[in-house]
Amino acid sequence: MAEEPYEIVGQLGRGHFGAVYEARHLALGWTVALKLIPVRTTVEVVLEEARKLATLPRHDNVVQVVDAGPWGDSAVYIASELCLGGSLADRAGTPLDPATVCGLVSDACRGLDHLHQHDLLHLDIRPANILLSEGTPRLADFGLARWNDEADVEVWYGPHAAPELVESGRATAASDVFSMAMTLAHLLTGGTICRPFPVNAELVQASAHGEWPRLDELGPHVPTRLCKLLEEATQYDHAARPSSVAAFKRALDRATPAVAFIPTADGTLESIGGEWSISTRATATGRVRVEVRRNGRRRSQLGKDDLTDAQARRYVASLVRRFANGEL
Repeated sequence: MAEEPYEIVGQLGRGHFGAVYEARHLALGWTVALKLIPVRTTVEVVLEEARKLATLPRHDNVVQVVDAGPWGDSAVYIASELCLGGSLADRAGTPLDPATVCGLVSDACRGLDHLHQHDLLHLDIRPANILLSEGTPRLADFGLARWNDEADVEVWYGPHAAPELVESGRATAASDVFSMAMTLAHLLTGGTICRPFPVNAELVQASAHGEWPRLDELGPHVPTRLCKLLEEATQYDHAARPSSVAAFKRALDRATPAVAFIPTADGTLESIGGEWSISTRATATGRVRVEVRRNGRRRSQLGKDDLTDAQARRYVASLVRRFANGEL
């Protein structure tokens, strides 16, 4: 048996299809991310897929596959560029502001559009599979990728998977659009929108009846236009979603807010940079007051008193929308 060409330095992570390691090429000295995939069919089948991945033209938002080969008698290695900036999953523990999220996902869409232009469906878009290289998002992990527009899929990753993958295993470019939209929602909510989530037949039924994804959990910091885009992109009927990832990206860029807010621990919405804040306060009469401050000073003309809870929520949403549209 031939000696493996890489020396493993340390483990970077583990996924559905094997572990990923930092490794050094023994002859050339380069360092890569090395994925070892246990082979359940023949080694040559997996290698052929890896070789096709390596022929993809380089793109700034896609991790480049640089090498592949057999590893022992029952595994295949796929070597790709090493990204040491972590993944979007590392940043998804708390809600991120919509402007930052839109920028990151828009860049990831550029990479996904590149794959689609070369007839490759990713089919596993989620925060853990979008790596950061000097701050630039790059799509990685092509373990579920398929090479045509009507692909058969046998496995998928739960909360970000389009319902048609679960229902029939039939995938199209619209399946990737759904997953990119769910990644957007994941980052906006700190992942709460994805857990707990329905599984298998329950996911299909919930999607068909408009009960999944739970877009009502997006939070008051997400502008209306962005909520509507997420609703369109996660439709149960794949034909009702944006026509392509490029169309989704264009809509996303239009929905990127001019002023973005993030919720604080006490429920106050603060703009990035801290210039503006929007807060709600219960009054002695049991009603709600909405206060808007700029640099700590109350802007009484933008506040409202004596509201019900429902009225306050609607008014806060209207303020977030107006800030997002650059009207305030």
